[in-house]
Amino acid sequence: MVATAPIDQYYVLFTLIITTIMQISFFFVAYSMQFDKVTDFAGCTNFILNALVVFFIQQTYYPRQIMLTVLVLIWGVRLGSFLLARVLRRGKDDRFNEMRSNFIQFLGFWIFQIIWVWVVSLPVTLTNSYVIDTPINDLDIFGLLLWILGFVCEAVADNAKASHNSDPEKRKTLLKTGLWKYSRHPNYFGEILLWIGVFIISCSGHAVNNALGYFSISSPILTFLLLMFVSGVPLAEQSSNKKFSGSQEYIEYKQSTSPLIPFPTNVYAVLPSFVKTVFFFEYGMYWKNFNDDKN
Repeated sequence: MVATAPIDQYYVLFTLIITTIMQISFFFVAYSMQFDKVTDFAGCTNFILNALVVFFIQQTYYPRQIMLTVLVLIWGVRLGSFLLARVLRRGKDDRFNEMRSNFIQFLGFWIFQIIWVWVVSLPVTLTNSYVIDTPINDLDIFGLLLWILGFVCEAVADNAKASHNSDPEKRKTLLKTGLWKYSRHPNYFGEILLWIGVFIISCSGHAVNNALGYFSISSPILTFLLLMFVSGVPLAEQSSNKKFSGSQEYIEYKQSTSPLIPFPTNVYAVLPSFVKTVFFFEYGMYWKNFNDDKN
């Protein structure tokens, strides 16, 4: 094992520096060339880099460290390649249309991406830094099962949507088959679930190495907040509200389909509004630009 300075024995400062250097480097490339094809790719590969660097520097190679590193590698390769292929097909990422040429605004996005990568990586960073091993237990298995469920859900949903949008005629229609029948955003549900799984797997290591490691619950919390209130569900909902405004089919779909957690549509449709808000995260912001006359 390589000796580390006590001030950063868990590599949190080290990975912050790595993340900052990597993201700012990609920012200058993206801004100077005025394209955004590398944004998601830079984020996903940064997760992999953080996990591998700490894993190989620490050189303890405990089963839990191997497990989490492999899970991040699988997730990063799958999602990074999927998002890169998608933006290459489209030619650009419409999220950046209003900020791509603005140095400060575009830099702001990349600074936010630094925070995202670093915080969400914390359970893996901390676990890979630990010097005391604990046997794989039922909590790890539970976390792994959540990760598998989340990963499969996200991958299946992503592929279904990509296939739907690849057909010029289908692209004009509403996707409401498969997982998309039971959730308006099953891909985001899967993403949140798998990071909950990652945190749960990391918990046994925190118990014997670093009690402050439990604060890495900020990883799934930040994932949830970003997807539900910033860059995920709100943008997708606004886009669909505009695209299908006035469509009775869309109105019925939206009223009977959970925004996140997959749930039987016939049951969801009759739930009281407060139940939908509290337990299914059905927020008013998702109805922005919706045709109120039809609602």
